[in-house]
Amino acid sequence: MSYTSTRNLRLQYPFQLRGVTLIESIVVLAIIAIVASMAVPTFSLTIARNRMASYTNEFLGFLSYARSEAITRGRRVIVCKSEDGKTCTIHGGWEQGWIVFVDKNNNFLPENEEILRVHDKLNSHITIIGEGYVDDYIAYSSDGRTRMNFGDFQEGNLSLCDNSGNGLKNAIVIEKVGRAGSDKDCKTCPSPISPCTECRASCPQ
Repeated sequence: MSYTSTRNLRLQYPFQLRGVTLIESIVVLAIIAIVASMAVPTFSLTIARNRMASYTNEFLGFLSYARSEAITRGRRVIVCKSEDGKTCTIHGGWEQGWIVFVDKNNNFLPENEEILRVHDKLNSHITIIGEGYVDDYIAYSSDGRTRMNFGDFQEGNLSLCDNSGNGLKNAIVIEKVGRAGSDKDCKTCPSPISPCTECRASCPQ
């Protein structure tokens, strides 16, 4: 190809024949790094939100299952905190795991009882704290209502908190008729136990 032909090509396609300098490459890489650094926190928050929603739905699923089994079997079915997947505990939060069992002898203990489902310990950043009435267990009677071991209706809130610093929180609200649902507008109240233990339904107005 002659010098004239090459010159004509450069005039016709000036950008196609032009190379990229080292400085331009560094600038492009710097821009990519900045954009990536801005996207990482957003991506992490999205993962945390999905994790929170997943745990909330899992807990609600266990409660719905326990209520359904109590009605179907005509017996009390209990959901309680459990560290070992076999026994109930009154220590710690629900994040250590929980079990669902049939309380055939009405003693509120899973010993020699049929354990229907077991949920393992949650992610280390997540805590689930129940207020007084649902702190340790949630019991469904054969009519589908939640009742304490002394017969009173059982209702209250459980607060789900992500303690990794993103401020995410959610609540599960349990009504005395046995229905349970999530409250994403959970507003925490001051507590000596934890900054996230009580939610909207139990906060003083």
